[in-house]
Amino acid sequence: PGDWGGGALLGKARLSFGGSACDGEAGECTDNLEGLEATEDRGLYGGNDDNHDCGTMRYVRIEFAGFELTQDNELNSLSVAGCGDQTELSYIQTHRGEDDGVEFFGGTAQLDHAIISGTGDDGIDWDQGFRGTVTNFIVDHFAPRSGDPRGMETDNNGGDFDSAPRSAPEVSYGTLIGASGTDRGIVMREGTWGVLTDLVVVDFEQGGFDMRDTA
Repeated sequence: PGDWGGGALLGKARLSFGGSACDGEAGECTDNLEGLEATEDRGLYGGNDDNHDCGTMRYVRIEFAGFELTQDNELNSLSVAGCGDQTELSYIQTHRGEDDGVEFFGGTAQLDHAIISGTGDDGIDWDQGFRGTVTNFIVDHFAPRSGDPRGMETDNNGGDFDSAPRSAPEVSYGTLIGASGTDRGIVMREGTWGVLTDLVVVDFEQGGFDMRDTA
């Protein structure tokens, strides 16, 4: 774990910045990918095109990723940032990453048939207005290393819970398996919405499901 950075797809779909008109080319409604220096312009993502295509990844394994640039500032095994619904992510495995397995930053990308095995922090993470789909997946959390490793950690916008477009993905047909040292199976907070169906959540030390910030 932590041998290298990981994969990052950066697109031009909307993020939860209040629903205002965005022009990613002009630098409006964009953000910089976590895990990179704030001055690293290659990490910019976001815009106004929810149909943007970040490309196709099929039958891909990403292993031993999550290089730490500074303390508590690691890259995920796979970061999907501002990618639109024309992005195809199918038959993906992330294995023994130092940080999260797959994290979605806004956008409307779709992930199916995924295995996240032995990740150090969260299996699946989303925030900043993610409105895509995740289906047919397994998170096997057998090697946790962070302070609060979760099966799924889900947010909208920490600075404004009601910021639009609000995170509201559809997540279905998944199995989340915890182990000694894990936190909770699913944490929903900071204004996220979403539809979760047909999930099995087992063996997380702090419980299966925790909804916070319900106001």
